Amino acid sequence: MSLIINAISAIGNNTSFYPLLVRDCGIEAPVKVYQTNRQNAKESSVMAKHATRERIIDEYGASAIWLGGIPLVEKICNKIIDKKGISSKINYKLLDDNINAMSDIDKKQQGIDININKFKNIKGAEEAVKDLEKAKANKGLLKKLTVGKYTAAIAIPVALMGFVLPKANFALTNVLFKRDAKKGLIPEKYLKDKKGLNLDIISEAEVKAEYNNLFANNKAKDVRFEALNSIKKKGNPSFTGFASFMTGLTQQQKMAITDGGLGLGRVGTSRRKNEGIENAFRMAGMMYLNFVAPKQIDKALDKVIKGTFGINPSLDPMIMANKRFLAKVRSNKLELPKKQEEVLEFIDNNPKSIFAKITAQTGDVKYLKSGIRDPRCYVDTEKVFNLAQKMDRFGQDARKSGDVVKYAKKALGAKTANIFTNILISSSLLAFALPQAQFALRKALFGSDVDPGLA
Repeated sequence: MSLIINAISAIGNNTSFYPLLVRDCGIEAPVKVYQTNRQNAKESSVMAKHATRERIIDEYGASAIWLGGIPLVEKICNKIIDKKGISSKINYKLLDDNINAMSDIDKKQQGIDININKFKNIKGAEEAVKDLEKAKANKGLLKKLTVGKYTAAIAIPVALMGFVLPKANFALTNVLFKRDAKKGLIPEKYLKDKKGLNLDIISEAEVKAEYNNLFANNKAKDVRFEALNSIKKKGNPSFTGFASFMTGLTQQQKMAITDGGLGLGRVGTSRRKNEGIENAFRMAGMMYLNFVAPKQIDKALDKVIKGTFGINPSLDPMIMANKRFLAKVRSNKLELPKKQEEVLEFIDNNPKSIFAKITAQTGDVKYLKSGIRDPRCYVDTEKVFNLAQKMDRFGQDARKSGDVVKYAKKALGAKTANIFTNILISSSLLAFALPQAQFALRKALFGSDVDPGLA
């Protein structure tokens, strides 16, 4: 049962990449591939074949880079940082002098000097304190390495998705399209520029040369992963605000940035003006439906459940299914911080409390094996306090119902229904509504059902 709850919790967490994984690879991509085939087949089966192949490579190739690129690059960079003798677990915000790095409350309670002094005499935190001391002694180097890491984590996936992948995809189409044209399979109306098509190219050597020529003047090719290489160099950029900003982002927010870069890349690498217009429309729609709409839908569905059934479904399913949490609620012994200023003190003084355990589950607070809060990590006390307030409101509502367990089961069922409804709605908009709007725009502006990059 816990595995099911954890899975529901994961796909319902709109700050993680799991909902994106379900929508993108499980629903959106296959439906878009199918619709692309059907739309292009209205004019030509052979054009549908080329458009479908391009869509498969585009959707699944970009998804693989999009979902796995950032964590993979960060993992590689973390190993480089560790080899420099500095722990990659140290959060950049603890070092940053940027006034916007932390809230006013957090600046008074967290920082490399504050954490060293607070944890240096605590048993079980010795190694973490040593890491902080090494970082303090090499503050400038760690800043440069961190900037390099986040630059690489954004630049490499964007370059691969936005420039390298589409160019490679177009190059493959160019070769295969010419072969089909040579065989007389391409409809005549798509062969107006016969001189440009150069249909005499048939040898493998010439095909290879033609493929490579498409990259001859491609600036994306010259990227050469300079961002990753820069992490080993002394001349890293010193835009520390960027690193502070990136440190505080969730995995999904980082993916949103790469998605924006992907959109610019797709428009920039479009083969024709019409394709650029369509790509701009598609990418803007995808960004809204992936990163904004699900959160809006989630709030709306929770509000409907609250107003209709009087049930509070705002908590994570993992929390509502936590028996120890429910026992504390039932006995009215749930202990929580009362103010944002009290969050760190509460967690440090009550590491075995149900609240501390739940913050570990949600990942909002990192703990050492000894059970002590990891002083190398930054805690967003505002976010943690918001969680405490949600838990308190849920507890009050559950006790008022007269049966805490029964209330929790209803709330869990409602939240589960909301999560799957959200996935269904947002996926339908992405997989059906957006492509159909794209096809309608194509027909209205360009008068064709064929992908504008091929037409």
